[in-house]
Amino acid sequence: MKVAHISSSGKLDGGAELCLVSLIRYEIENGINPYVLLPYKGELQEKLNSMGVENDIIHYLPWRHHRSEPKLKSSAIFLIKIVINLIQEVHIYRLLRKHKVDLVHINTTAVYAGSISAHILNTPLIWHLREFNGQPTSYDFYCKSFSYRLLSRASKCIAVSKVMDDFYSEHLNNSIVIYDSMEEPRHERQSDLFSSDITKIILIGNKKPDKGQMDAIKALSQLRDLPIHLTLIGKDMDEAYVAEMHDYTQKHSLASLLTDNSFDSKAKFKLLESDIALNCSRSESFGRTTVEALMSGCLVIGNNNSCTAELLANGRGLLYEGSEDLSVKIRWAINHPAESKDIAKKGVEFGVGSFQTGNKNIVNLFKSML
Repeated sequence: MKVAHISSSGKLDGGAELCLVSLIRYEIENGINPYVLLPYKGELQEKLNSMGVENDIIHYLPWRHHRSEPKLKSSAIFLIKIVINLIQEVHIYRLLRKHKVDLVHINTTAVYAGSISAHILNTPLIWHLREFNGQPTSYDFYCKSFSYRLLSRASKCIAVSKVMDDFYSEHLNNSIVIYDSMEEPRHERQSDLFSSDITKIILIGNKKPDKGQMDAIKALSQLRDLPIHLTLIGKDMDEAYVAEMHDYTQKHSLASLLTDNSFDSKAKFKLLESDIALNCSRSESFGRTTVEALMSGCLVIGNNNSCTAELLANGRGLLYEGSEDLSVKIRWAINHPAESKDIAKKGVEFGVGSFQTGNKNIVNLFKSML
């Protein structure tokens, strides 16, 4: 079986691309021949080349826009992109025929490249639902009717969480939920939670408003009486937001309680050394870092919304609403180490038990479509 994967990015710094690489690796191990289309060169292509995976670059464009974009400008850009994407779709059609693919898989809803070609070629199409489009998020489809028409024609859509499936249920009736596969930590914890003199707190995520790092920093300012240290790991994606974080830290003299790393290749090891992991995101379709934190044995405290609430439900973590409530939850966790350890244990059991079969389930779905 030969599967064509359509990626919306050439980068390798997002959860969607990391999950795609994991899926492709599983396919190779199980005798499936993957082929990948990318919109531009980047780290993802380099990774695919190192794995010996066939790939091509076709400069297709996304069909989503920022909701703050003026309507007239948005409409004009959409028309231009439609023309460009139709031209690129001809190239995609030829490549899919040339490679004699048995199935097309579009990895995100950010692009629709390959969907029209798959329909013309009568090739099964599987479409991953990884992003919210529309309120309350910042991005939406240029043309909802056009987008949902194409999505509804897919052989099957894969929602990465129950929350995501519910979000699209009003428009689609061809979706199922399959959690992404996640690797267990390759190393074990060297010490128990809350066993050191200083409680180590970690938040992993690119620094921008919708990731909510300011919640953690503001909560830190209310916990000065406790021996704690917060580590932020993630790229600086929004200069104004990073400046706001820095100014608040300086104004409230928090520098000694905070380590800010723009990137750390050993982030997973830092999770194993941390007591508490935070997810302060305003909206999560899945929450890869949340699952990694659960698997690493951290007590996870997350913003009470979207998939974060789904992952931490049933006593697998703590949920907060607002920075003041976050400080309350952190203080409770530190003052109740036994209860916190019990919660973290439930999180580990859920993480290890629920995210090991995703790739297998996806490949089984692929096979069932043929």
